Amino acid sequence: LASHLEDNVQDKVAGQYLEYIQNEVKRTNKLIDEILQFSKPSASDYKRINLNNLVNNVLILTRKQINDSYIKVERKLDLSIPDVYGDSSQIWLVFINIIINAVQSMSKDSELLIESGVNKININSEEDNGYVYVIFKDQGIGINEENLPKIFDPFYTTKASGTGLGLSVSYKIIEAHNGRIMVSSQIGEGTKFMVEIPISKPSFS
Repeated sequence: LASHLEDNVQDKVAGQYLEYIQNEVKRTNKLIDEILQFSKPSASDYKRINLNNLVNNVLILTRKQINDSYIKVERKLDLSIPDVYGDSSQIWLVFINIIINAVQSMSKDSELLIESGVNKININSEEDNGYVYVIFKDQGIGINEENLPKIFDPFYTTKASGTGLGLSVSYKIIEAHNGRIMVSSQIGEGTKFMVEIPISKPSFS
């Protein structure tokens, strides 16, 4: 009888764990679907935007966190950069993800450099006028070389807290804008993110 009761308890516990796992899988899938839906480009949301203005807006929003961390910000923004076409809310989210990650990785009196400019690919082409870039270079702890290829993977994070979705969503947003987001890093010296958005207007089917 005791063995029978023990088997029933184990079956009940196993059933509860299975139900929990199933619920978590559903919740995760729903979250991923929402993120993918959020990252889809829409012709109606794409407008002419200035990336310098977006940088400045994000810095205003994150000013308290930057000041509380005693981080210095140096801006080298090229005021002559052309506008690009995109969803300002989505690119704004990319910039805020990168800046917050940078601030959290840095110690007191470290510096975050933000630089903008233009990369010309083929100035004689009417279809490809190059990219406007924004560089975020921090003096944080850096990322191990073996971890660098993983940072854009969903749910990957080296932080004690957080979902690890910020950079993954950022990658999808820039990809949806036909742009590129690149990263380089060295332990003890910091990390550099470079975001590029094409100058030419995107076409939609």
